[in-house]
Amino acid sequence: MPLNIGIICVCFVLALLTGCSGAEEPAGNAAPQTAPQSGSPSGQTSEADSSDDLDQLYLADERIADLLIPCAERQLYDRDTAQIIPILVEKLERGFTEPLQRAKEELAGLGDEAITEVRRLAERWYLEPEGSSYVSNALDVAVLSDAESAHDVVLHFLSHPTSQLRLSAIRGMARRHARPEDFDRLRDQMYGESAQLHQAFSSALYRADKERAEELFIEWLRTERYVDLWTTIVPYLAQTERDEVGQACLQLFVRAPSVIQPFLIAAAAKMGDEDALNILREQLSADSEIRLRAAQALSAAGLGLELVPTLRADPDMGMRVVAAIALEDFADQTYARDALSEGIGDQSKEVRGACLEALLKSQDAAATTLVLSMLGQGLEEMQEALALLRNHWESTPGLAERAFEVLLSRFESVIERPVSEQKVVLKAIGQVPLRAAAKFLHDRALELERQGLADSFAGLRAHHWFMIQAANTGHPGRSYLASMLEQETDPSKRLDLIWVVAADRTDFARNFLIEFLEDGQRSPYEVLFAAQILARLGPAGRVAPKLQRICYRMRNEDVRLALRCLMWNWY
Repeated sequence: MPLNIGIICVCFVLALLTGCSGAEEPAGNAAPQTAPQSGSPSGQTSEADSSDDLDQLYLADERIADLLIPCAERQLYDRDTAQIIPILVEKLERGFTEPLQRAKEELAGLGDEAITEVRRLAERWYLEPEGSSYVSNALDVAVLSDAESAHDVVLHFLSHPTSQLRLSAIRGMARRHARPEDFDRLRDQMYGESAQLHQAFSSALYRADKERAEELFIEWLRTERYVDLWTTIVPYLAQTERDEVGQACLQLFVRAPSVIQPFLIAAAAKMGDEDALNILREQLSADSEIRLRAAQALSAAGLGLELVPTLRADPDMGMRVVAAIALEDFADQTYARDALSEGIGDQSKEVRGACLEALLKSQDAAATTLVLSMLGQGLEEMQEALALLRNHWESTPGLAERAFEVLLSRFESVIERPVSEQKVVLKAIGQVPLRAAAKFLHDRALELERQGLADSFAGLRAHHWFMIQAANTGHPGRSYLASMLEQETDPSKRLDLIWVVAADRTDFARNFLIEFLEDGQRSPYEVLFAAQILARLGPAGRVAPKLQRICYRMRNEDVRLALRCLMWNWY
């Protein structure tokens, strides 16, 4: 059903923060108070003037002011949130951007029961032009889902008259859903589809049945069909595990276009044909396009060790990068590791980065020490080092502690320098997943306040800016900042801390917010702020009933209405 036009006009500008709400609950529905009328962070009784002052501080914060913007309607939110699937399915027709995306994700994870309801929605609007977006949303859910029945929904959409929906369906088959029994259907339908869908169909065929797909691809090459797909299908053939496929590719090699020859010969080389391997080695000395194709083919065939000479001596930077990436899977072997270690001294930043990434993945001690030393060098080197370290914090013991030590020393050297120089290092510290990093940033924000510099740092309140950086310190950092919340009394800083602790969609953040909201002694404005974050985190089945109870019990009228807006927007 289309949304009421009046609601759209008022609510659209509210985007993710507001939705629809309505009239007050009957007096008999009022429940015991869970959030005090006063704005005191602790919820303890205070003098009236002090309470009013705190309220004004909360109201002056734009994060609260935005949440209090009224909705077009104000009726009681009285839906049964214990039955969350119908609520989420309705979002496929009426949801704003963020609630809609969350609804898709959650429905995809709720199994066959949810898929059954999603399919009913799709069937209701299947051929209706005004419902095309609803049907597309339903298909998105099925594509994302691992439920048994999701396969049939995606397969059904292969027959839809709209080519874009068929394309989405075939991509879903290629990514997740294609089964061996689908092979004939996919092959036969591909023959009648337009060229723009052929690439997705070839990927779906390979996923459905690898061996039959290899045979079909070889047939296309022999009969010179689907020439536009040849560059797509030959990398699949290079990965073959069957001798007969390797031999068939070898027979096709001579008359094949040069652009696909390396992949065909790589299929034979993978199966142990030494002559085929020698041809690829020769191609690594050919012109640039053939060299690149040969390197890619060797990598696809799992023959990356053949690219050690390329990494060491090829004049083309792009070729050396391809070689370094291919050698990543062999970095624990001396032959490859030595070449990668030499590549650290390459004149190209891209080659150095690829070599260092491969060595870091294998926890090479020398490479790790080198990257850590880059944190204390120039700005470009520091940023390159952070990008390299990002994927290895958890897998390399002690790495975060060593990085923090280097960055802390670097900050001490710029502490008297302009803010523009300080903030670069502080942002880097904020990327280290450590309790110590979060504590340092929090302490630094408080120190600036003691120095009378709290009002502005890099264009923001100092505490706000520092907590934005601390959001990247991971679970160790957020755990520490959660412990600081009860010590803080300033409203804006408390909001900063609530936000940073729940800045990622983790169980820790979710549990923190639920415990916070169920405390019963929180400022109503903090309750509102935490509630909108919790709605974003989800999942709806768990958090919606809790938020509904909080909405019912809220005595602060403005906050109660804002909570209704939140409930209608999300659920």
